[in-house]
Amino acid sequence: MKTKMNKIPSIVLASMVVANTMVPAMAQEVQNLDEHPVLTQNEDTDSVEEALKEQPMETPNQDVFLTNFTLASPDQKVFHISNTFTVSLNGYAPTNVTNKELTFESSDPNVLQVDPSGKVTCVGEGTAYIKATSKGLGEGLDTPATARTRDYIVNGAHDSGFEYQTKADGTVKIVGYQGQSKDVVIPSHIDGKTVDEIDGYKIGNNTIETLVIPEGVTTIGKESFNYCTNLRSITLPSTLTNIGDSAFRKCGFNEIVLPNSIHSIGSKALDGNYIIKANGTSLTAETLRKLGIVFTDIHVQENTAPVIHAKDRVIELHSKFDVLEGVSATDNEDQDLTKNIKVVKNDVNVDQVGVYTVIYQVTDSGNTTTVKTIQVTVQDLKKEKPQEKTDSANTGVETQVGFFAALAIIAGALGFKLKNYKQD
Repeated sequence: MKTKMNKIPSIVLASMVVANTMVPAMAQEVQNLDEHPVLTQNEDTDSVEEALKEQPMETPNQDVFLTNFTLASPDQKVFHISNTFTVSLNGYAPTNVTNKELTFESSDPNVLQVDPSGKVTCVGEGTAYIKATSKGLGEGLDTPATARTRDYIVNGAHDSGFEYQTKADGTVKIVGYQGQSKDVVIPSHIDGKTVDEIDGYKIGNNTIETLVIPEGVTTIGKESFNYCTNLRSITLPSTLTNIGDSAFRKCGFNEIVLPNSIHSIGSKALDGNYIIKANGTSLTAETLRKLGIVFTDIHVQENTAPVIHAKDRVIELHSKFDVLEGVSATDNEDQDLTKNIKVVKNDVNVDQVGVYTVIYQVTDSGNTTTVKTIQVTVQDLKKEKPQEKTDSANTGVETQVGFFAALAIIAGALGFKLKNYKQD
């Protein structure tokens, strides 16, 4: 028997299809709500914060900043106004750094100025350094990593080539020389300021050959002209009071004249083969003490006396006589002093036979004098030569007389023997 089924209206069928489609989606949404509960405005603040903490959050990509780094900067320590140089990142950590950006600042913008790229310009006298800072916080750090350069000295620069520093009292100290001239006069004033000190290592830089230090300078500092072997001549001012350690050690000059104002000479300040003078007189360590000059380890060369080279002479009567012919003078310090020889006595009379005296004198740069005396004999050589011939002739006559006398004696002896023979 067939069962009769009632016909379901089409609208009902459509509703059932929609329901079957939506239910799974709604079920999934309910499941999502269970996992991430929706907060309502009725819940208190603590519940909101707790719920936010429980919700997972995505972590964005973050930069890795420097934790430690070093800077590339000049090894040169001293610059002068208008010089430029660059500071940049050198070594760094960690190796996986993604952001290496730095900011730069000067310890004294009146001396050094730096731009964002690290270019540094020397703008004024003084000492300063550059500091660099990472733009972000490195892992494990409380503050961004930093690094700094060495201290840089910036000097003023004069047209003469000298570098200088202005001191607190407004006077100027010469600290270097960048010029090319061999014959140099240090300026007494720079920008209206008095130069009263020289203090810089080997200022001459083995270029200067002659140097004049101006009036007003009172101090020459340690090693200022140390081993300046080409420095052949130096003039010191009457205002100079102090010469520092090794200031003129092993220079190229042979002589140095100290002004009367000097009262202190440092260790090895004049260590060289020098003649040291004051008041126009060569000095020894003892005379330095007597002058009240305080010194340490000073090497003073004792000035040696010059030597006059001249010998006794014999000249002919009525001949010409040049008193300086064959005469010379030398000295260990001054070398050839021949042109300085003076004749203090010359009584030679070429028209009169006799023995005469000539006295020479010479004085070296160390004010040491040598005197030499020689004898000059004037002879009538023409008259003496015939006398020698006469003597020779007389000798010949005497020889002849002796010869005949001998013959006579022999003949007499023979005659005597013959006579006796006849008698026998």
